[in-house]
Amino acid sequence: MSNSPWSHIFSTYDIINHIKTKNVKINALDIKSCKTTYTGKTKNQFEPRLLCYQTTEKERPDIFKENNIYILPIKNGQYLLTKQKIFFKLNYDKKNIIKLKKDNTSLLNTLGESETTIINNLKYSGLFETSAYLDEPITHSYPLFGRHYCSFKMNLNEEEICVDGVQYEIDGTFESENKILLIECKNSPKQLDSFNIRQLYYPYRAIYDKIKNKKEIICIYIHKLNDIVYIWKFKFNDYKNPNSIECIATNSYSFENKSNIKAKEIKMEDTKIETKNEQRKEEIKEEIKEETKTKLKAKVPTKKK
Repeated sequence: MSNSPWSHIFSTYDIINHIKTKNVKINALDIKSCKTTYTGKTKNQFEPRLLCYQTTEKERPDIFKENNIYILPIKNGQYLLTKQKIFFKLNYDKKNIIKLKKDNTSLLNTLGESETTIINNLKYSGLFETSAYLDEPITHSYPLFGRHYCSFKMNLNEEEICVDGVQYEIDGTFESENKILLIECKNSPKQLDSFNIRQLYYPYRAIYDKIKNKKEIICIYIHKLNDIVYIWKFKFNDYKNPNSIECIATNSYSFENKSNIKAKEIKMEDTKIETKNEQRKEEIKEEIKEETKTKLKAKVPTKKK
């Protein structure tokens, strides 16, 4: 992420001074208009959605870090600049790793390493129904999933902020008789320094505003790093305040050695490839036959009348 465009934006609107006393709102048009007065070489980087996308604390441009400034989407095309920290630091427990049994009865659930696959493997291992999470049987899987929009009022830096029609994304939810498990999941090869609280808080608020206190909402953040799955369990002590987030448990897991299913899959895949190769060979033989017939016909002299 380039620092120069943000430095120019901050300078244009004197944000450093304004934000000393209150939160500052900035919209997509404000950001784009700075492109016309920018003298740098990266004019194509004045795309609001790219500039404002910051999922970890370290990803922030230098001018944000130097002045302890954070950014949140609060409306379609509108953002809030605030001094209130909106990231939660992640600590990795690499010593106490709990072994999980992987359910290998599904051929499809072994394909790929997407967030959904990770969540499904954890679900089918029975982990989410243990006392560490729901502590009761799952009654509904993925009742809320994918991209949605939310609107609500929250308290940030002693100011009431109105969030109106902002898009959020849910990686997974599971529902039991008395609880709801809300999941944000990442699969990346590098350790993350933090995550943006918004990733859990926005969907949490959408769910809370719908169900109120009818069921307990358990929020977890999952990061699969190589062969270890790290899970942080959270709760919000004040539903109106995203910074009331509290980590109440951290656990590390790894699946036991894979069964013969991988070998079976490889064998099946090899068989498919072999069959396709044989089919293609037969097709080529037929093509050669047809080409030979055509050539022979061309060589036969036509009778003179």
